[in-house]
Amino acid sequence: MGLLKKIKTEFLRCERGKKDAVEFLCQIKEIVSKHRNSKIPLAKPKSYELRIGGLEDTVHAGDVEQLEVWKDCYLPERMEMVVIGALDDFRCSAAGWQLVLLLCEDGNVYAYEFEVLHLVARSLEDLFKSGAEFPGLEKFRFGECFEELTEEEMEKEMQFDELKKIDDEHFQFRRRLAIEMLEDLKAISQSESTIQPNNVMKSQVGLDYYGQHCKPSGNLTCQMPLVGLDHVL
Repeated sequence: MGLLKKIKTEFLRCERGKKDAVEFLCQIKEIVSKHRNSKIPLAKPKSYELRIGGLEDTVHAGDVEQLEVWKDCYLPERMEMVVIGALDDFRCSAAGWQLVLLLCEDGNVYAYEFEVLHLVARSLEDLFKSGAEFPGLEKFRFGECFEELTEEEMEKEMQFDELKKIDDEHFQFRRRLAIEMLEDLKAISQSESTIQPNNVMKSQVGLDYYGQHCKPSGNLTCQMPLVGLDHVL
């Protein structure tokens, strides 16, 4: 048995014996890892080959979030998926002219073009026998899976957004006010620290003056010296 036929047989045996979706995809992932960079010629698109590989073997290497987006944001229901390979140098709007192929838990095979999932085959057997149908038998655009909001829900969302905006503006206002108050308090504190020594000096001068020239009387008034008034007396 040739290597190419052996690889196809491993994939198809796994597909035909699938019972649990999670286990099925785990087994597929192992086969992909085992035969990474092997190439399977496809009937369609003509002259193209499926280069077997996982997410790390595509232009999306390291972008685990992208895989989660494929699972969550395209199909009507969330579906587990694994990357099974790519079609390189494929002239389309896909990043790097690379059409990434994904196998879904329901057995369908999808190809990712910029913000669109194309249903290119109904099974791995269909893919190996008839090739990848592109544009897809069905197309699923990013975000279309989310149900449209009713008018009432839209109104609630708008009200929520308006309230949130008001809350944000109020928070920013209070924040600015708090900053201004802190700056004022700081300025007052600095001003007091500058003025206080002068007050101390003035009080000392006053004590010296009254201590030398004033004598306390019974009614606690100071007897000021009568300088220059002798002729009047």
